[in-house]
Amino acid sequence: MILTLSERRLSELIRQLEGINDSDEEILFRMQHYAAKLFNQVSEYGIRMVEMVEHHGGIGSFRFDIKGVGMDWQTGGFNWEQLNQGLSFLNPLAVSFEREDIWAICDGLVGTAMNSVWYEIQPNLQRLSVNEVRQTFESWCQHVAFGNAPDFLRDPVLEEIQAQSAFEQAGIEDPLKHHLEREEFNRQEIEAYKEATGNQLERSWGVIHPDGERY
Repeated sequence: MILTLSERRLSELIRQLEGINDSDEEILFRMQHYAAKLFNQVSEYGIRMVEMVEHHGGIGSFRFDIKGVGMDWQTGGFNWEQLNQGLSFLNPLAVSFEREDIWAICDGLVGTAMNSVWYEIQPNLQRLSVNEVRQTFESWCQHVAFGNAPDFLRDPVLEEIQAQSAFEQAGIEDPLKHHLEREEFNRQEIEAYKEATGNQLERSWGVIHPDGERY
């Protein structure tokens, strides 16, 4: 998991934890010392800092191993509450999932399904806020593994195509077939009417010649 951290936010956290009033510049001078303490503290949540990935000005991105978060023994699933507490403690600007995180969170068929389409879904699991982390990841798990897409992932056109394909494979006529054909017929009739009446109005204003050429 990649956490993008702000030196300004870290400085505020350090002042609170250390009980000091040092300026950002003074804290930055000893940032390596303070950061080591912060990363050691967040490891108590099972979130272990592995390495710095990149650094631009006052913004740095760090890779964290979340396998230590483990399971929630009450639900039998991943301990999202503990992960959320650790992330909230560091207060990152953004959270990005990596492929390795799948196996820390999922198992069995869900993990296999997520892993198989990782490169397709990866852009949707990048630069999330802490509050978006669980909902977004679980929504994609449901969509990929069970086809149960939340509203923001649904594609009505694709769903209609999939439904028609399912009826064809089962040898059953789509119960909405005649209704859809009638709607399409009505739509074409309306378009033809609009075009005809529109041309008549334009001809009456002297815009279009009867043979279709414009003046």
